[in-house]
Amino acid sequence: MATILTDNFDSYNDGDLGGQGSWSGQGTVQTSVKKYGAKAVSFTNSQNPNKAGTARSVGSMSVWMRRTVNNSGEFGFTFGNSIQAASARMGMDSSGNIYFSSGASYDTYSAYSVDTWYCLQIEWDQVGHQNKHRCRVEDRKSTRLNS
Repeated sequence: MATILTDNFDSYNDGDLGGQGSWSGQGTVQTSVKKYGAKAVSFTNSQNPNKAGTARSVGSMSVWMRRTVNNSGEFGFTFGNSIQAASARMGMDSSGNIYFSSGASYDTYSAYSVDTWYCLQIEWDQVGHQNKHRCRVEDRKSTRLNS
C-alpha cells in the first residue's frame, strides 16, 4: 500500500509542534511518554493539529495512541476531511471506548484502559470499495464502515 505520510517526531525540537515537519495547529513534542523512538507528541482535548499527506486511492493510516483519562474529552484522528464523502475518524471517547465514525455512523469497538497504548488503523480502497473503510485496533478485529 502507498504511504500518505510517515512521521515519528524524533528530529523535531522539544516544545511546540506547530511549524515543524509541515504540522499546523498545536501539540507538544516531548521525550517523557512515547511508544517508539526518542520522541512523541502529546495533545490536550482542545488541540487540533493537522498535517496534509499525499492523496492515495488505496492505502492505510496507523496511529499509536494512549490516554491518561477515560471520562472526559475525546481524542482521535481523521482520514480525509469534513467535506469528503470518504472521510472516517477513529479515536478514544469520553465514555472509555475506542470508536470508528464515518458520515452519520458511530460504532464503538471496545473499552480502552488508561495509560495503555493502542494502534488504530484505517485502510481504504477507493478503487474497489468506494466510500468504505476497514478499521482495526491492534490488528485483532476489523469492520467495514460505509460513508
